[in-house]
Amino acid sequence: MKAIVPLLGLSFIYTTIHAVAWDRVLIDQETAPQNWEITSHDLGLKPDKPFSVRMRVLHGGRQEGVSIVDIDNGLMKISVVPTRGMNVLEAVSGDVRIGWNSPVSEVVNPATIELDGRGGLGWLEGFNEMVVRCGYEWVGHPGKDKGVFLPLHGLAANIPASKVELSIEEQAPYTIRLKGELKEQAFKLVNFVIATELSTESGAQNFTVTIP
Repeated sequence: MKAIVPLLGLSFIYTTIHAVAWDRVLIDQETAPQNWEITSHDLGLKPDKPFSVRMRVLHGGRQEGVSIVDIDNGLMKISVVPTRGMNVLEAVSGDVRIGWNSPVSEVVNPATIELDGRGGLGWLEGFNEMVVRCGYEWVGHPGKDKGVFLPLHGLAANIPASKVELSIEEQAPYTIRLKGELKEQAFKLVNFVIATELSTESGAQNFTVTIP
């Protein structure tokens, strides 16, 4: 009997941890982006500030096929763009918008951007996010390094996330987590796999971006 006790204890801990969160894969190699929404009501939760998470796919112009995840925590709406490196497009709370008023009005699909164009400034054709990633292999101004031309700011902002997962805690403070995985890779040259997470809580006026 003594040998069984630790196993029962581990089983109890495992069940307790996984009972407090609801999880869903939004995008991966087998799951294409699609219009979708879930609310605190759908989950049977009753927070002081009802919340929702919605994924939408844009159409028209250079934003065709771009996916956006809108996290509305009941007080603030945060928009994340998995198609553009998990960049944070904007955050809105009441009449206050935190964002970048760029001349670029569309959320541009990286497939339509030529990074080497405009003398290496092609990156600017898609720049309109509040929180934007540059690169992991290099950042900074365009130029040559060992005979290789490197465009402005690197590649990360124009790499679609390979996997995007949503997790919602079913107990207060009802933390909402959106995790994305970016891959900046080239044979014999570079191999970065970067995980990033945006989290917020029901009724909060803030959010956190974490790169483990």
